[in-house]
Amino acid sequence: MTNAPPHPNATSHASLRRFHWSWVGPALLAAVFVVLLGGLLWVMQQREMTQHRSNLRDAIVTAADRLRDKLQINRDYLLLLSEDELLFEMLVPDNAPDPAIFSAWLDNYVTDHPELISVMYVDASEHIRRIAPLEPFKDLIDRPLKLTEPEHALKRAHELRRPVYTRPFTTIKGARAFEIHVPVMSGGRCFGTFVGRYSCDRLLRNAIPRGVFSKYRVSLVNEQTGSAIVRLYPGGPKMDERLTDTVTLDPPGAPLALRLDQYGSGFWGMGMTLLTVLCTGLVVGMAWGMWQLNRHIARRAQAEAQLREARDGLEVRVRERTADLEHANVQLQSEMTERQHAEQRLREHQEQLAYVARVSTMGEMATSLAHEINQPLGAIASFAQGCRRLVDQGEDDKDTLRQGLNEIAGQAQRAGKIVHRMREFVSQHAPQKSITLVPKLTAETIELIEIEAKQAQVRMAVNMDGDLPPVLVDPVQIQQVLLNLMQNAIEAMDETQPADRRLTITAHLNGNDMIQISVADTGPGCEQEQLDNIFQAFYTTKTTGMGMGMSISRSIIDAHGGRLGAENRVDATEEAHECGLRVWFTLPIAEENNDDRD
Repeated sequence: MTNAPPHPNATSHASLRRFHWSWVGPALLAAVFVVLLGGLLWVMQQREMTQHRSNLRDAIVTAADRLRDKLQINRDYLLLLSEDELLFEMLVPDNAPDPAIFSAWLDNYVTDHPELISVMYVDASEHIRRIAPLEPFKDLIDRPLKLTEPEHALKRAHELRRPVYTRPFTTIKGARAFEIHVPVMSGGRCFGTFVGRYSCDRLLRNAIPRGVFSKYRVSLVNEQTGSAIVRLYPGGPKMDERLTDTVTLDPPGAPLALRLDQYGSGFWGMGMTLLTVLCTGLVVGMAWGMWQLNRHIARRAQAEAQLREARDGLEVRVRERTADLEHANVQLQSEMTERQHAEQRLREHQEQLAYVARVSTMGEMATSLAHEINQPLGAIASFAQGCRRLVDQGEDDKDTLRQGLNEIAGQAQRAGKIVHRMREFVSQHAPQKSITLVPKLTAETIELIEIEAKQAQVRMAVNMDGDLPPVLVDPVQIQQVLLNLMQNAIEAMDETQPADRRLTITAHLNGNDMIQISVADTGPGCEQEQLDNIFQAFYTTKTTGMGMGMSISRSIIDAHGGRLGAENRVDATEEAHECGLRVWFTLPIAEENNDDRD
């Protein structure tokens, strides 16, 4: 009695259990990748936040020092006024000058210090006797102080006999302000007080550098309560709550502090969020791919197991079956062998196609190199033959032989320079800027494109201003931009008559700190729609092209601090007829204190 074959489902489950270990390696790699990615992002975030906090601390310390300097200067000035004996004599009621005269003395000072709203003189009876500027505050003359904070600070200044600041308060007109009260002392008595009233808003705007406002939201806060007294640009961009800092200003009597809040979202901006999403998608895709691969392996293993079972069963029953069944078994083996042979031939064809593609790429590079070094190699052969003929003829003219050998050496160096220049141009390296001359960059690029221009029957012209200052650039990247623009210009003139094919490279100063370089052709030009999209990625008017050249060029110029643009040329002698395209870009002039030279 023969044993029954195992159930197919049991075989399937066994196969799945057997191939469960195929997950281990890829799963570990995926886990390591996720851990490394998370660690890298965490380290980058910590570095970025440390840098931001350092910059924030430097900015707030500088801003606070500027504010303290403003307060100290005005305090010293009011102290000088309080100690001026001549001015004291004039402030005595019997000798008091006209308010307009007092205002004229101080108007220039208030104008030069816009953080001050006004400067007042208050007598011992707490009445305002003099004020500058006079015109907007004329109604306050001879009136008593009405606000609680100024009255309180005035009394403290008389008691302490030294300058005292008020707490921030709201003026009658609704502005946020604070005051400094400097007592006028004579003979141990207090005769009055000089009062300088500050505008909180104008103090921040005039004391803090403008560059701080572009990165941070600036607030003057109450140090005791932490509430904002005045806040510049409260409705601006989103704040990063992790990047905020506060510094105490310490004016006596006024709990003032300066707070800076950085705009933006810190490290987790759009770029890093997108990178994280892409990496997460990559991990998910990897896991899905491994799961699909494991399913495929399990199904194939199941099919192979079933095939082996069928074959084993066929071998058991072969003795009891007819010759037809044996023939069917042989035919099945033949089909399997043929399938294996077909798969082997397919793999060989794929390998041959890959090899042909590699050889084709190497052939294009070899053809370009052969065109470049053909002339110096031909010159070397000619001079070598001439020297050999002199030797065969028994000539003893060493000067002639030396001249020929020098020519051979010169041509060999020329060929070597060509190879070195092409290898340097196509080599992969990290961007490295150096001080370079524009004429040198242009000349080296023209040498790379000159043969292609001659084959296309294009005449090249270079117009450059004399004594162009150097620029700080990556020479290989700028040559890449120039080469791309020149190749585009040559291809654009395919349908132009050979006699009219001209490619012009110009360079001149554009303002005091930029150099403009342009490449102009005599082709058909571009329509306005094409000009609007010429720098977009994957936009091209060629039949063979990916449309990335101009986009990459623009990225390179932007990274160098310049601009890239295009416009149709206009020939004024032909009634403003468009004839060709001009593509230009600008580069900043190198600073004189930079010693990195190419």
